[in-house]
Amino acid sequence: MSNPFDVLEARLSNIENLLLDIKHPAKSPEAVPDRITLIEACELTNQSKSQVYKLTMLNEIPFQKYGKRLVFSRKSLLAWMEKRTISAPEAGDVMTDRLAKSAKKHLKK
Repeated sequence: MSNPFDVLEARLSNIENLLLDIKHPAKSPEAVPDRITLIEACELTNQSKSQVYKLTMLNEIPFQKYGKRLVFSRKSLLAWMEKRTISAPEAGDVMTDRLAKSAKKHLKK
């Protein structure tokens, strides 16, 4: 008959390894699901729920419906965000725009 303390120690070691795997999962591309929920889409896009609902109503954001639920593709949302991202204007462009606005104000007077 085996020692019960050895059995307990082996089982506790196994539980400890499982908990460590849960706490620090392997970050492989397959581990991240492509389909995400509304709340995850809000976190990913940094938008509120109401804003995401509005964007889906206007068909401005990529989404699908699963029954009555909205589901999103992480890849599609990242591509959508990249497409909507604009680069920062150069300092010369900003000054040109400000001077043009100022000139228009003075011409109206």
